[in-house]
Amino acid sequence: MSGAHRQAEAGGESGRAEAATGRVGLTLLMPGLNEEPNVERAVTRCVAALEQLGLAFEILVIDDGSTDRTGEIARALAAKDPRVRVLRNEVNVNYAVSLLRGFAAARGEWIGHEGMDLPLAPEDFGLFRAHFADHDVVVASRLDRSAHTAWRKVTSWSNRFLLSALFGIPIAMLIAGS
Repeated sequence: MSGAHRQAEAGGESGRAEAATGRVGLTLLMPGLNEEPNVERAVTRCVAALEQLGLAFEILVIDDGSTDRTGEIARALAAKDPRVRVLRNEVNVNYAVSLLRGFAAARGEWIGHEGMDLPLAPEDFGLFRAHFADHDVVVASRLDRSAHTAWRKVTSWSNRFLLSALFGIPIAMLIAGS
C-alpha cells in the first residue's frame, strides 16, 4: 500500500502518558468499513471492559476507507479519550491489511482484535488475561455457532484446522478454548 493511500491519525491529545514510555499493556485493534452505526457503541463498550483489567491499554480504530461517518466518530472518541487512536486507510484495503497496519502501529505488549459488531463480548476480555503470562498466543473461539451460515461454518473449521496444522495445537483445544 503506498503512502498516498494511507494516513495515520492520532486522536486528540493522544496517549501522553503511554507515549512517554512508548508501550502499553494491551492494544485492541478494531478495523471497520462503514461502521457508523456501530463504532461509538463498540469502542465505548471496549473501553469500559478494558478499564476493568487494571492495565494500560489503547484501542486502535482502523477506518478502512469508510465513506460514512465512521472516521469522524472515531476521531471524536479519540479526542475525548487519549487511549483511543485512529488510523485511516484512504481507500478500502480489506480487513486483513487493516489488521496488519494495526499490528505495525500497536504499542501494546499484547495485541488483540475485535470487530465493530463485537463478535466477542468485551466483558469477557478478562478471561484471556489469565493466559498472558504462560502463552505467546491466546486464541478465542466461539462455542455457539448456531447463527453461522454453512459457508461461515466451513471457513471457521478451515481456520481452526490451519491453526492446528501450523502451530501443533489439537483442534479440540481450539474448540474448547483450553
